[in-house]
Amino acid sequence: MNLLSKVKARSLPTCNSAQSQPFWVLVLFTWGSLLALKFAIAFFKWVFINFLIPAKNLKKYKFWALVTEPTNGIGKGFTFQLARKGNNLILVGRNPDKLKDVSDLIQAKYGKTQIKTVVVDFAGDLFECVRRVNEAIEGLDVGVVINNVGMSYPYARYFHEVDEELLKNLIKINVEATPMIKVAEGIEDQFYQVSLSSN
Repeated sequence: MNLLSKVKARSLPTCNSAQSQPFWVLVLFTWGSLLALKFAIAFFKWVFINFLIPAKNLKKYKFWALVTEPTNGIGKGFTFQLARKGNNLILVGRNPDKLKDVSDLIQAKYGKTQIKTVVVDFAGDLFECVRRVNEAIEGLDVGVVINNVGMSYPYARYFHEVDEELLKNLIKINVEATPMIKVAEGIEDQFYQVSLSSN
């Protein structure tokens, strides 16, 4: 037997050999192929969503964006990105000096951006916070809300070690304040909202 005959004898199985396989082997092969196809589709969908899909056009969500706690971390990053995209900004935070610093930085980099600042402490009276936000957004088309206000423990603790005042503030800021921003009258029903915590 020459070399060519040996190669032909060891070639891949033909359709006839596949038909001669037991039924359970064909079922397992089909099931495995479908499973592999499902995972491949999920993987390519993930790649498309995370890397290929175009970014949202925030202009279609009106012209003003409201950002809570925009003075550091994620909130500050969102603030600069929104200004870069051409949105005007309403910055809501508790520290007037930090709000002014961020406003000045944005004005220096993106001179056409209009900025309004609202000084509120979400650990205080939430209805007063909403009233102040309402005053600031009166007559404005607010379409983007980055609800970034949040707090955490100063260091890791067991639940029973958390003092009552801190626990009250955690619940008020992290739970109650988020829906209260939606209560603000100038914010339309159709808007793009991102709720997150910078902690």
